[in-house]
Formats: sequence, C-alpha cells, structure tokens
Amino acid sequence: MSHNLALLPSSERQRIELIKQAHLLVWRRRRNEIGREVVVAAIDEVDEEHREWFRQQLNAIRGQA
Repeated sequence: MSHNLALLPSSERQRIELIKQAHLLVWRRRRNEIGREVVVAAIDEVDEEHREWFRQQLNAIRGQA
C-alpha cells in the first residue's frame, strides 16, 4: 500500500484536509483562541458536498475529549 497522499483521488485528499482543519478548529476552540462564530464560518466555507460530513467530524473530534 502506498502512503503517497498525492496519488489519492481529489475527494479523498479534500477529506484529509478537512479532518486536519477540524482538529485544528477544535483544538483552538478548547484553548479559547477562537469563538463559536469562527467555527460556524469555517463550516459555511466548506463545499456543499462535504459540509455535513465536516460537521460530523467536528462533533466526533469534540466528543473524544
């Protein structure tokens, strides 16, 4: 199995980037560096096809702690 992420389809690369973004948002929110409105704005910026999935990822990451 290859670990070269550049070889993945663009939708998979997009999801990986969204997971990274979700982790960063939750981390910054826990540290009180950003407010809820920043998280909502980040959700709104995500493409429509990935928006609900991104929201689910945020909730899952938030629930892990």
